[in-house]
Amino acid sequence: MWGILGNLGYRGVAALLVSLLPAEAKRHPRLATYATPFWHVVSAIAEFFAGVLLFYWGFLRYVRGFYLGPGWLYLTAPPSPAIPGSGQRFPAFVGLVGYLSFLFTPFAWLCLYAVVEGVVRALEVAFHGALPGSGPVVLAYKLGQKLRNRVSSRVLEKRLGPPRPDAVASRGHGGLEIVSRSHYPWEPGRVVEVEGELFVVVRVEPVLDGPWLSFRHVLRPLEPGEVIRGQVIRYTGGGEPQDL
Repeated sequence: MWGILGNLGYRGVAALLVSLLPAEAKRHPRLATYATPFWHVVSAIAEFFAGVLLFYWGFLRYVRGFYLGPGWLYLTAPPSPAIPGSGQRFPAFVGLVGYLSFLFTPFAWLCLYAVVEGVVRALEVAFHGALPGSGPVVLAYKLGQKLRNRVSSRVLEKRLGPPRPDAVASRGHGGLEIVSRSHYPWEPGRVVEVEGELFVVVRVEPVLDGPWLSFRHVLRPLEPGEVIRGQVIRYTGGGEPQDL
């Protein structure tokens, strides 16, 4: 295995690992260089053959254990009143039951999933140009992202401190500065109405408000004749702003 990885090289191994990640993670600049259709197809084919080989290996181990374990003893035991269904009543089904029962094991399901997913991922790349990741890896990535966001939101909530009113102050050249515990979704260039006057958002930045964290929203007045792009937001002096 290490010899195969060594032949692939650093970039090949990195590309195989990146191919398992979800699509949004591959848009990161550091990962985008490794997200190529070729390595996604290689990853999908490797997943397919890994599923097939593991299924075959697990099948042989399971059937061998079935013949040596309680399954064989139950089906081949002599008739006994204390064991319902015992005795050599189904000799032709002994092997068949051992073979088919493997399909109801979680290991077999995992192998079959890898086989099907490998085929689907390869077809997605070939016919749609998509770069899908592996289902279990994507699920683990999503769960980790949710956990990280939950922890980050709790840390942020502690840093923001107790609820408090917004502080609105005038700036030079007719501008405004709104310091709030809330981080309003105002991207630069957005037009905001404050007490009947129109302002343009310049920037939003975190600042210290005593011991707590707040957000400073810097606005400049709307110039005469300036084109309003997008929907105007009405600021009501606290709480969530409303779209006009």
